[in-house]
Amino acid sequence: MKASKKKIIESRKSRTYFVTGMLIAMVVSVGGLFLAKTGHGGPQLFPDSFSAISLMTVVGWVLGLLGLMAAAVISRRSKGTFTLTGESINYLGVTPNDQWVIHRGDIEKSVLTTSWFEKLTGSARITLIVCSRANDRNLELGPFSRKDAETWGAELEKTTRI
Repeated sequence: MKASKKKIIESRKSRTYFVTGMLIAMVVSVGGLFLAKTGHGGPQLFPDSFSAISLMTVVGWVLGLLGLMAAAVISRRSKGTFTLTGESINYLGVTPNDQWVIHRGDIEKSVLTTSWFEKLTGSARITLIVCSRANDRNLELGPFSRKDAETWGAELEKTTRI
């Protein structure tokens, strides 16, 4: 029996998972900027003189930059679409480097997994145990909404038992 290339399920990544992460990163960034401002005691972000720079000011600047960079990375990782067909699982990300295909015949087992943060945001991932000629590895799909993850898991269970 030949598997079809017809789309069975197409799901985007869960937005609440990534929006929560971006909000946390932005709070860290704004907190760092306030820390930098209060570190030298002036009303402006940068001190009037070089001698007014303190460790707290430098730590605040670093936190502000790290928060912004984390928000940018989280925003980029939030984009992507997973497609389940009769013969493969495809992932289409932002750039050509963020694209891959796994043939369903290479999947040994699929497991629904959640972390504490995913439980908090109502998301879940699917871990695939992939066995190919080159190497054995685990691959994670998602995060999806809990309902989408359960649908994916049920559909994958149908085909891995065959």
